[in-house]
Amino acid sequence: MNRTLEAIGHAVFKRWFVNFEFPNEEGKPYKSSGGEMVYNSELDKEIPAKWVDKEIGELAKINERSINRDFKYSKIEYIDIDSVDQGIIKNRQILQLADAPSRAKRIVENNDTIISTVRPNLKHFALIQDAKPNTIVSTGFAVISPMKRNSKFLYYHLTTDKYTNYLSAIADAHTSTYPSFNPSIIQKSVVAYPDENGEKVMANLPLQFDLIMEDLFGKIENCNKQISTLSQLLDRLLSKLMSGRIRVPIQNAEADAK
Repeated sequence: MNRTLEAIGHAVFKRWFVNFEFPNEEGKPYKSSGGEMVYNSELDKEIPAKWVDKEIGELAKINERSINRDFKYSKIEYIDIDSVDQGIIKNRQILQLADAPSRAKRIVENNDTIISTVRPNLKHFALIQDAKPNTIVSTGFAVISPMKRNSKFLYYHLTTDKYTNYLSAIADAHTSTYPSFNPSIIQKSVVAYPDENGEKVMANLPLQFDLIMEDLFGKIENCNKQISTLSQLLDRLLSKLMSGRIRVPIQNAEADAK
């Protein structure tokens, strides 16, 4: 279900902000209804008139918050790279801060996007939902914190296959022992964005998109909570089975099978 919901979100984003078929003032698809397009040299493609090219750094802060001496929690909820897969956070570890890995440093909040800077082709990315004050992620993530009401727009832009391939190409060219990129690459990358001083319908598109996506992400988060609960139940059951506290009547099972 989560994969389907993610695919729906990407499809709507592509239609609005890649193919520029967002609803115009009459509710019709902009580009195919004759909406004016102009060539943008920075993006090397046509974009809607009165749209501009913006650096991600103008829309969000990168790696803004980290644990320091003022951090007041002795226990953390930790998310590492292996726990994240294509928008799904599979596991959150509860750890004592003193026992946490040295990479457990980045503080995240709701609506932050996290993207692994190591091997980006593996798509270890997610949009943070239901964060707690002590939710921490690995320094192996770039944490993108929106400055405006455009978190879903940023998340879907930064996780398209095209953008993932862009990051992967940079990572593969890196001279370290494994493919990786510097988070400043994200900060300096450019995206087509409605001019905030332009027509109201266009200027509000990122906000409108975010509002539409809120219900979708609410469903994803609800699924994640169910997954977490079922995983915990499974772990407890397996633990009891392995320790012998629960015994399966094998002979009876064999008899039933016959």
